[in-house]
Amino acid sequence: MTTDVADLRVLLSADPSKLNADVRSAIGVLKSYAQDAKNAEDATFGFGRSFNDTADLLSEKSVAIVQGFSVVQGAVLGLTGTAVGLAASVSSLAQQGREMEQMALKAGVSVEVMQELTYATEQYNVSGDQLSDMLKDVQDKLGDFSATGGGEFKDWMDNIAPKVGLTIEKLQQMAGPDALVAIQNAMDATNVSAAEQVFYLESIANDVSVLQPLLQNHGAELQRLTSHYRSLNVALSETDISQLKELDQKLKDISLRLQSSFAQGVLGASEQIDWLTEKLGYAVSYWEPCLIVGRITPAQ
Repeated sequence: MTTDVADLRVLLSADPSKLNADVRSAIGVLKSYAQDAKNAEDATFGFGRSFNDTADLLSEKSVAIVQGFSVVQGAVLGLTGTAVGLAASVSSLAQQGREMEQMALKAGVSVEVMQELTYATEQYNVSGDQLSDMLKDVQDKLGDFSATGGGEFKDWMDNIAPKVGLTIEKLQQMAGPDALVAIQNAMDATNVSAAEQVFYLESIANDVSVLQPLLQNHGAELQRLTSHYRSLNVALSETDISQLKELDQKLKDISLRLQSSFAQGVLGASEQIDWLTEKLGYAVSYWEPCLIVGRITPAQ
């Protein structure tokens, strides 16, 4: 299991350009770990019984038994700590996947596209969460104009769209980023001033004007950055995210069960622990006078 854990750490810190393959390899390592942890969990249930079997030896070998108990305790707690550490690593990846799913749903794009767009917009200090809010805002404003003929999209639709033959139906058929590129193209084609462009964009979605460098020239920079990200082959698919979430839950379950198993093992040996405590108390009382006078042998 130590080898598996080491392998996992290597995989989680691997070259991002190989993340897809590494995630799949990590899944195999974690499945093996899960089985090892399950076996360890089963073994801890026999801890109390094993302690009972050694009770007769306590009077002669109390020190050795105390040391053995510490070893068992350390091993179980170490295994539990390893499980918790692994769960934290996987949980971090799984949480990233969950957040990406939420952002993609809000923006109306796939998780792969959302990762590409996030990579591009982060070059301009716009996070994926901020971008998803912007894209949702665009779709909401388009929907408002389509339903009521008014709203914050009205000025742009009345003043700019007719000059380039854009209709609300055409814009609604486009994915969020494509609609923004089309809106920017229309303003460039109709020689809208820079100040007016910012006004129109900000009325469509808050802070979206900061993305203008990505949208201009038919979205050339956006296309360049998203294509570069795609070439790295690092995007997590829906399947990858689903498997990470499943493993995250399994490891959390195993960690909880291991902690519970150790607690049950200790509770099952409570009578023997009480017996040992009593005997050690007697021993301390017997040796105490010798310790006070500095003798190293028991009093006769």
